[in-house]
Amino acid sequence: MTFTYDTSNPTDITSVRYHLADTVEADAIWTDEDITYAITLNSGSWQRAVISLMEQYITILSRTPDFNVDWLSVDTSSAISSWTKLLATKRREFGLSAITASVVHTYRADSREWQSPDYTEDNDNAFD
Repeated sequence: MTFTYDTSNPTDITSVRYHLADTVEADAIWTDEDITYAITLNSGSWQRAVISLMEQYITILSRTPDFNVDWLSVDTSSAISSWTKLLATKRREFGLSAITASVVHTYRADSREWQSPDYTEDNDNAFD
């Protein structure tokens, strides 16, 4: 398990660590291998890897319930809230929304159409 954070010679791992504030080896949450795997899973995008790792960490935090024992108090719900807010901020910063949509053109079966309509003609003249 390795840790690198070199601002003089930055890599994608450095960028991910910077945006996750995971820059101190003694307190590191993720290893270089974890970050590399997240980048690979997200088609080489370090920005999407940041989002993916944040979502993963929120999931890990959500497994630990809040509790109090004598002088010890663990409040993971406030940590989850903070990470969720940071996640929304990073999504906006990177231009990556949480919801994606696509358009599927359909036609009615009772319209006597034999094939799906081609709307590209309408799009070419839309702004004339």
